[in-house]
Amino acid sequence: MTDIPPTTSASQLTAYAMCPRLYAMRYVYHVEPEFRSLNLALGSAVHGAIGWFFEEKLAGRIPPLDEAARIVAADLLAETSGVLVRWKDETPETLEQKAQSLVRTYLGKYSEQDVVAVERRFEVDIEHPETGESLPRPLVGYFDLLVRTKKQDIIEIKTTSKAWHPKSLERHLQVGSYVTAANAMHGGPARVSVHAILKQKTPRVEEYHVERGEYDMLNLWFFQAAKEIEGAIAAGHFPPSPGNTCYECEYAKSCLEYHEKVVPLRRQHRAPQRDDRQPLRIAV
Repeated sequence: MTDIPPTTSASQLTAYAMCPRLYAMRYVYHVEPEFRSLNLALGSAVHGAIGWFFEEKLAGRIPPLDEAARIVAADLLAETSGVLVRWKDETPETLEQKAQSLVRTYLGKYSEQDVVAVERRFEVDIEHPETGESLPRPLVGYFDLLVRTKKQDIIEIKTTSKAWHPKSLERHLQVGSYVTAANAMHGGPARVSVHAILKQKTPRVEEYHVERGEYDMLNLWFFQAAKEIEGAIAAGHFPPSPGNTCYECEYAKSCLEYHEKVVPLRRQHRAPQRDDRQPLRIAV
């Protein structure tokens, strides 16, 4: 199997773990999504506005919260314009209000944190902590925020419908990716803080903290999980993973029509996925 990205990422590992067929549609065959996910559009716009706010501060300016609210509205419009959107119970107006509320909630609590970098790119090898075995594809990604503390925390911002159980982060591929990258770049123990912005009637932010050294047992678990996923991708194993979320999948129809000789004909050019994109750029 040769038609796969030259690097891997937390997004790729997570997509394959969710559904190998979804991974193939998105990263191998580059099939155009059948609709735009509101959750993805909302999350991207919120990330963009928060990133803009801290980039302004790094440039020595004092960004007003009202301007951050305008930025998220503009980004959300860009995310949902010219594409098919399943609005369900939302409207463009209610989604904009929700996005602005989430941004105001986050910045109302964290605007004073000492951010030293926004969307910091990393590229490291995925290595076994004890044997030094390295996987063929390097791990590429972006830290949402780096905050100046004694250990320079990595901040990952999530928009979510409900609070997480802290134990869920022990075997979390994205958190594992960030810990692996931080340990490889700066030595351990690496500290990752997840700021989960809850999309509720009255939004709030939950914090979850993970700190691991290079030889932590869960880092060994992450290496083994990544190794097996990467091996399956390289071998071209892309079976579907049917379940009650298939209806929500942006490749549902393509999955039903899937065939090794048919799907490549549907290949279309797509915008780069997050792990391949350039540093943060805000649509205004």
